[in-house]
Amino acid sequence: MPGTPEARRLTEAHRRAQVANERSFLAEFLAAWGLLDLANLDLSTPSWLRVVMRLIEVFREISANLARDYVREHRALELPDTSIELPELVFDAGSGPQVTLDLSRRATRVPRQTPGRPRNPIPLRPDPARGALVLNWRDRDPQVEASLRATGPQTAKYRIGRGETPEAAARNASVQAAGAAIRHVGNGGRDTALTLIKNDQAAVAFIRVTGPNPCAFCAMLASRGPVYRSEWAAGGSNRRSDRNKKDPRTAFIGNGEFKVHDNCMCRVIGVYSRTAEWPGRGREFQQLWNNHIQGRFSGDDAIRAWRRLIERPEVFLEKQGAKTQKRRAA
Repeated sequence: MPGTPEARRLTEAHRRAQVANERSFLAEFLAAWGLLDLANLDLSTPSWLRVVMRLIEVFREISANLARDYVREHRALELPDTSIELPELVFDAGSGPQVTLDLSRRATRVPRQTPGRPRNPIPLRPDPARGALVLNWRDRDPQVEASLRATGPQTAKYRIGRGETPEAAARNASVQAAGAAIRHVGNGGRDTALTLIKNDQAAVAFIRVTGPNPCAFCAMLASRGPVYRSEWAAGGSNRRSDRNKKDPRTAFIGNGEFKVHDNCMCRVIGVYSRTAEWPGRGREFQQLWNNHIQGRFSGDDAIRAWRRLIERPEVFLEKQGAKTQKRRAA
């Protein structure tokens, strides 16, 4: 966690580098969108997918390399005298993404990426020859391909079937597909940072740092602050701890604990001291949760109230104030 001015500057530089990488990818993605023929989506989709999957592979690895360098440099600033070595991490390029032509497929069904759905676990295995951790996204590429099919050509086809003009359908589908694709690119950096930090004996926790204007879901998870090693050992379950079993946010402990959504700008940052200050807006969100949600709402009601608080704070606070005055008057 950035506790020194140098570490904070490094973290901000890393955020900007990741954003620049995603913007560069977006430019290439939008240029490739023209490969889709709205008059014959079934035949043109495989060619489009081959190009986009290759773009994701290239920019995902750039994101991963940026994150690997950042974790090393950030750790060196925070722990200049440590004798604990950071594990080596290498990326397995595999044989490249595979895309098949399936004319019989009318639609691709994929689980909707909603808050709370665990992400696929990171394929991680030791490399006996190099003694390093190996990160390989290849096993997840079929899910990436399915996500692109569903949000891109299948969404365009659905919208045209609902009466939208082909131009409007293509425009809306391109926005939706771009959001999914950017998530997959950003997962390169997120997976890399999370893998290194969770395999680093010097790290005590990791923390979620949101973008400038996060959604309610990301703000809620950022409000939890550092996720400590004892919680890493939750063993892949989403069971709530006994200590915090009434806190809806604790449902996100366990396998896939760093959940993201399309267009997500959240990053993973290592924590090397339990007393270091939190980066980003995590403390702000924690204070909002404690002041307005904790003890007043529970379960799904807490999630809904939090969303209203983040999305329309003035309306939420006005209504809560009115309820408080009514109770006092009674």
